Amino acid sequence: MVSVSEVSRLIGFATQVCVCAGVLGVAAFGQDRSVEWAAAKKTFVADRARALVPQLERYIRKLAELEKQSAEFRDYTLAGKVQAAASAALTEWADATGNEPGNLAFAVRDAKLASGLILNGEGELSGWENAGAQAKWKVPPGTEAGAYEVSIEYRSGNDTADIILSSGSHQLRRALEPTEDKLTDRIFTALLFDGNASDFSIEMDGKNGANDLFIRNVSVKKLSGQAIGEPDADAAIAAIAALKLLEPKAMDVEQRESAQRLYQELAAVEQRFAAQRNYEAAAAVKEALDALKKVHGPLVNDIAAVQQSKLVLKAKDARTTGAIRYDRTQNALVGWKNAGNAAFWDLQSIDPGRYDVMALYSVSTGRENPGDGRQLSAGGTFIVRQETGLVGDVTERVSHRVASTGDWDKFTSVKCGQMTFSRTSATFVVECGNAEELGVMYLREMELRKVGDGAGGRERNVADQFSSLAAAHLQEVETLLSPIEKVYLAALRKYKESPEAKEEIERKELEIAERRKQMAQSAPSERAMPVGGVHVLSAIDREATYLSGKAVVHSSGEFVTGLRPPDSYVQWNLDRLKVAPGDYDLIVEYRTMDNMGGEFRVQCGAESVDGRVRLSPFGELNQDFRSQRAGKLRVTSGARTIRFEPLDLDSRDGSLCDLRKLTLEPSTGRAVEHVHADGYTEWNGATFADGGDSAGDRFTIRFGGKNYSIRLYAVTCPPGSTSETKSDDFKSVRDHFGVNPNDLARGGRLAAQATADVLGRGPFSVFTKGKKAKDGARFAWVVVENDTLLSGILVGRGLASIDGEESAIPEAIGRGIDGAKYKAWLQSQETEAKAGKEGIWRYHRD
Repeated sequence: MVSVSEVSRLIGFATQVCVCAGVLGVAAFGQDRSVEWAAAKKTFVADRARALVPQLERYIRKLAELEKQSAEFRDYTLAGKVQAAASAALTEWADATGNEPGNLAFAVRDAKLASGLILNGEGELSGWENAGAQAKWKVPPGTEAGAYEVSIEYRSGNDTADIILSSGSHQLRRALEPTEDKLTDRIFTALLFDGNASDFSIEMDGKNGANDLFIRNVSVKKLSGQAIGEPDADAAIAAIAALKLLEPKAMDVEQRESAQRLYQELAAVEQRFAAQRNYEAAAAVKEALDALKKVHGPLVNDIAAVQQSKLVLKAKDARTTGAIRYDRTQNALVGWKNAGNAAFWDLQSIDPGRYDVMALYSVSTGRENPGDGRQLSAGGTFIVRQETGLVGDVTERVSHRVASTGDWDKFTSVKCGQMTFSRTSATFVVECGNAEELGVMYLREMELRKVGDGAGGRERNVADQFSSLAAAHLQEVETLLSPIEKVYLAALRKYKESPEAKEEIERKELEIAERRKQMAQSAPSERAMPVGGVHVLSAIDREATYLSGKAVVHSSGEFVTGLRPPDSYVQWNLDRLKVAPGDYDLIVEYRTMDNMGGEFRVQCGAESVDGRVRLSPFGELNQDFRSQRAGKLRVTSGARTIRFEPLDLDSRDGSLCDLRKLTLEPSTGRAVEHVHADGYTEWNGATFADGGDSAGDRFTIRFGGKNYSIRLYAVTCPPGSTSETKSDDFKSVRDHFGVNPNDLARGGRLAAQATADVLGRGPFSVFTKGKKAKDGARFAWVVVENDTLLSGILVGRGLASIDGEESAIPEAIGRGIDGAKYKAWLQSQETEAKAGKEGIWRYHRD
């Protein structure tokens, strides 16, 4: 028999056991949650970097170009703003990648190796005994120009290793002394980076390598600006102040010449500050120079920005190639008979902006050949272009076909087109194009006349571009990060009782709120304004249209043909057409014949729409004119033209298309329903309605004030959760991709996000016959910009398998192509995606 005291003791012991077990359970539970939280945070950081880094790199490169343009226009306030934006983006890029701005870490594992160089098991670069051994790294975007300190961690035996450090065109030769196989750091100072270099490399110098050299680490650190010989802003301004004290009228010739030389030297100091991106100092010197200019007037010659409204380029001053030569009797350049021969003029101190290009030339009507009586003709084309000497710099090309002036001695001035000079110096080139037997022309002079677009027109354009770019960047960041942050916050809220999790949630929510506040502040002030109806921009309207390059009106007079990059385009004058600012749907009417097809861009100020001419999802050609919705185009109050130009051609020997017109329809968001003869109902103007349960191939749209569930034809995407592993879709897609359930679910979430991104960009079209899947969703084809099918996008990105309900492609987009043929095309897309390890294929293991 158990006593009361024993029972009490047993109860107490059991209670202690339960309490201890509870404590241990809580501890274990907390530890498990801590591990889960750490994993969620690690995933978030990795996903955020993967999404953000490419966008930041594109943004930084575009900012670098706008900063250069601002500096060339001497708008140092704007240049400083762009520089600050680039610096902030670079800091964000550094946080995402683990780098530090100004301190460039070149990991040996990331180097591109050549001539027998290898990464050994110790994590060191070896193989330096081979002649020409080289390790090369990509320079991070946004790297500032200037001098850098290079640190190399290495070890070597008894041999001295002679190496070459290279950054672009800058090189530094140094010797690595023996370390007796002990690790050491060797410092090299003042290796110059020019800001445009894409590579940094270490290479063996000479024929003899070092067989006992091992490099473990390389790092580069920015030196201070003063170390690279910055000029002294205070001294420059003091010199300008001394000049101001001189009375212009009391100065003798020698004093005047001395003052002018000093002024030019100080203007050069301004340019040096600008080149070193010290815009505060450049602005101070510019302000002092402008004040001096008011005192001394025409005495000074501001070489930093000479305001020339007209430049006349004489024939006798040209450099020539080939058969082109200067004829004194005609005072003209003659011999324009061979394509590619050219005349060159070196221009200095150009006032950046838009110029009319005028040519003073003569062209004969031709003559009879005395030998056989055959009529010899004169005329042809010439091309005007510019060269800046900068690698990768793309400038305009203007092609002009000459007309007879009556005879070789009858010269006429003709406008050839317009050209933009974005820099203060360039080489102006006139090149022979197609020539008749007697040659293209006699050229006496070229004239550049500044277009009267108002003072500061080009500068304002750069400022508008910066505003638009910054706003677009914030919107893109929001699009990229929003779904990732949503998943992360949902994971954190599971641990909201934890003070650390609560603090992290609050911090992340504040960060999101601040970003969206910046988006609202940076959004363009011109929203979807009411506009004055539909505008039809005819390609053959001679009053409002300008044709460049080989673009010409067809002999039928119905359309423009000959659209080939890089110099052919069609441009409309918006002022003449009275197009009001606002948001428009852009419709392109064209046809494609043999050897046609490719990509195009429609540019309006800083806004643009890129598209592709095609008949169907297969890119097949169309011999009848058709209208294609290319996207949405915003016309701002500062825009003066709309330009249609080819970007890339499908056929090297062909052209883009025959263009009839562009149509601008006000973007009202109206939903329009069309019933087609092939049984499809088209919902034009549908929008994406994300209810939080969307998948890549199953989602909700809104049309005509109602929501509809849609299921895509021809493809299947995996569910976004492993909880659905028993579903038919999950099993079929898992077998198709050959990946584990977790990776497949991750791919499902990527597919859902891809669909949300594509459909979230704006209204789209839905083609359905009303047939429904088991869950009640309507089977449909979804068509986005440029007649692109969403199903093809998903397969091409490696996010969907090719199966599901099969149906003919709607007549309106595919001329009755059957489902089997479309699936064959999808298969080619999938093959490319699999080879490139796109989407879910990145997790596939053969």
